Amino acid sequence: MQYNTHVEITLKPVRRPTVVVQVGDQLVHAQLVHTNTYKFEITQATGPLIIAVEMREKSDTDSSTAVIIENISLGGISDPKFIWTGIYRPEYPELWASTQTDLKETIEATNYLGWNGRWELQTTVPIFTWIHQIRGLGWIFE
Repeated sequence: MQYNTHVEITLKPVRRPTVVVQVGDQLVHAQLVHTNTYKFEITQATGPLIIAVEMREKSDTDSSTAVIIENISLGGISDPKFIWTGIYRPEYPELWASTQTDLKETIEATNYLGWNGRWELQTTVPIFTWIHQIRGLGWIFE
């Protein structure tokens, strides 16, 4: 059985970041100038569905460019838990990272991407089952 899933991701730029937005096997490359909502229609059988935002091309000396994930809507449902469930893997500049003592390889519960790197949310299809679990709505009968 195939399921249709509508996904929307709203991103807000700080300055003009370059991003790649991924939902399943669909990719959008963009330079963010204004807050923008990217819309995807995915049709797939049950299984994992990766939603990701990757910031690229930020120079090591740039201290202000960033991406803010403002909203994620899955099947018409928005919830901040969708964002906070994602994991961000920043790519720290080598020189700066070498001076830090408590650097984290992954950052959980964040919507702010201040370094080049990838924020990723792993969901499953059908999406409503995943939403039910994330929101803690009780038992699911299959």
